[in-house]
Amino acid sequence: MTLRHVLALGLALALTSGFAWGADPAKPAKKDNNRATTSKSAEDSNISMAHRASKLIGLKVHNNEKEDLGKIEDLVIDMRDGHVRYAVLSFGGFLGLGDKLFAIPMNSLKFNHDDKHFVLNVNKERLENANGFNKDNWPDFADPTFLKSVDDYYRADAGASQSHEGLVVSAKDGALTMTDVNGSNKHTHNIAKDVNIQLNGKAATLNDLHQGDFVTVTVNDRDGKDFVAAVHAESKKIQR
Repeated sequence: MTLRHVLALGLALALTSGFAWGADPAKPAKKDNNRATTSKSAEDSNISMAHRASKLIGLKVHNNEKEDLGKIEDLVIDMRDGHVRYAVLSFGGFLGLGDKLFAIPMNSLKFNHDDKHFVLNVNKERLENANGFNKDNWPDFADPTFLKSVDDYYRADAGASQSHEGLVVSAKDGALTMTDVNGSNKHTHNIAKDVNIQLNGKAATLNDLHQGDFVTVTVNDRDGKDFVAAVHAESKKIQR
């Protein structure tokens, strides 16, 4: 996957978003103040979550113990929706993994904005047993069997956790109401008292979150039921 795919996707999105198909040029569209406010909030939040691929490739990857695991070698993009699905990592000599490359689902990685590196929350044993590949012999990322094997492997280690990002609508009384990053799909999570909540990289409470803050919610599966395991938020005042 090369940056040409990124550029091509960006051009396509720019072209499709630059025209209002079916609009009557003689009748100016009615201004929707609520929608404008939502769009502005979404635009502000994207400042911190949108990065050039060339700036991400080469960044270091640490584990939760702050050990240097390796670095990002490449990114794999799903051309159906433009999302980055996998990061390709090299671990160097860590754990004797040699010069192999490893495909890691992006939802297994967290970006540290302060120190500009990724954090991979996977234990050492899991990494040692992971299937890597030679830099001159890449797997077929269009093969659904291969992708499922990668997803299942790292999902098992994370306890079937899934993360999604969005904007805070309200946070109070044990409930976090949020939208997705473009201001749609409003929904509410119940937040238990023992949930790990961080704001700008520091421990926080639910009441510390404010409308418009960018938030990542991690949901785990326990005995067939979903529950919120962590909430990581970034204040809209420091988004960049």
